[in-house]
Amino acid sequence: MAVRTDASSRFGKDHRWGMFWSLGLMWNIKNEPFLKDIEWLTGAQIALSTGTSGNSEIPYYDHLALVSGGPKYNDEAGIYPKQSGNEELSWEQTWSNNIGLRLGFFNRVNLDIDFYHKNLKVPGQEVFGEMPGYFGDRLDSRKWLITDADVDGKIAHLSIINDYGSEDLVADLVLLSNGTYELQQKEGSSIKIARNRKWVKIPKKLVFIKEN
Repeated sequence: MAVRTDASSRFGKDHRWGMFWSLGLMWNIKNEPFLKDIEWLTGAQIALSTGTSGNSEIPYYDHLALVSGGPKYNDEAGIYPKQSGNEELSWEQTWSNNIGLRLGFFNRVNLDIDFYHKNLKVPGQEVFGEMPGYFGDRLDSRKWLITDADVDGKIAHLSIINDYGSEDLVADLVLLSNGTYELQQKEGSSIKIARNRKWVKIPKKLVFIKEN
């Protein structure tokens, strides 16, 4: 078992520290009496692991309210609000679980199988527990929560609701032939985010491109 704490100055002063843990167990079942005498099975192990990890990859100073210089007003230098800031920004926390099966046959063939499950807690919305994901502006605590994800080949069918519970929709996340992902809003409400104190609608089709 391992426990670690990390800190990042990218978050507000009350949310800079995060604590994460992991636990792993392995059972060598080949040594058990019911498998010990099976000659063709030369190895058999079951491995279990669970733990949390944190993500702090947001731009610097996002939690701060900032102003910037602007055009002159009556020949005087002016300033305007550039960023509202959010002191509630905190670590994105992911909880992962893994079950692994390691088998060996005739001292020549090995088979490894892993069953993997991963959910996360939405920053600022931990009261909702673990979820497959979320969508929202990193500067605003209001989020759209992915409550269910059903993967069918290259398409993930998503059920999405806002954190007030007043709007919901269904959408598909599609893996395109060029390796990018496209979010397609299907039925229900339209996803909106708050930007500069105004609601901005997200396009019905939105392409995500992985950064190199």
